[in-house]
Amino acid sequence: IILPAARSLKQESVSAIKRYVKNGGRVIVDASLAHLFTDISGAEAKEPSTHLVFIDGGDALSAAEASCIGLAANGGEVSGTYYDANFYCEKKNVAAVTNAFGNGKICTLAFDLGTLYMENSATATRKFCRAQLAAVGFEPAVTVSGDACDYVDVVLTEKEGKLLVNLVNYAGPHAVGAVRSYGQVPPLTALTVKIKLPHKPRSVTVAPEAHAAKWSWDNGVLTVELDRLDMHVCISA
Repeated sequence: IILPAARSLKQESVSAIKRYVKNGGRVIVDASLAHLFTDISGAEAKEPSTHLVFIDGGDALSAAEASCIGLAANGGEVSGTYYDANFYCEKKNVAAVTNAFGNGKICTLAFDLGTLYMENSATATRKFCRAQLAAVGFEPAVTVSGDACDYVDVVLTEKEGKLLVNLVNYAGPHAVGAVRSYGQVPPLTALTVKIKLPHKPRSVTVAPEAHAAKWSWDNGVLTVELDRLDMHVCISA
């Protein structure tokens, strides 16, 4: 469960979420609700302030104007950081704290992740998001790997008993607000898609080309090799 920015939450909802975590659930909490979960989050939340932050995506930074609470670990583990300037330096701030509670985990963020992502959806922001999902133990049904995998959006649907995995090429200057239009979306090549599938499928196809895909299945995981992704493909299994 991801709890987005909100002004308030009913006490019965707060209690239900805490029970959910205790029983093995995974929760990510935005800054505005952090104060409601300090008894299980392993984090301390202080007064918010709005300023320019540089989110650490692991190997790059992404900037956004965000309202941040002063976040500190208090028994939990720091799972994300941000900086006050556009370079790596000794002084860094806590962007996320993850804590085990009962059989589950809860991650507290120092800002409103949805607003920040809408302002800057650059690769570093996306990597930060994936890191927090991994910190609480989330295992996605579909993973994409390859040199340009950070530019692939994944949408899962189902039709007539078949799993449909839609892959969208996100490459191009989408994350730059000053860019109003652009004439080309660069194709992505050599992608490997892994899909959790309990039973071996009879066939796997890739649309709109509608050709048989290069695939293999082993121990509940379907692996599909894509030579090229121009704009959109749909893997049907």
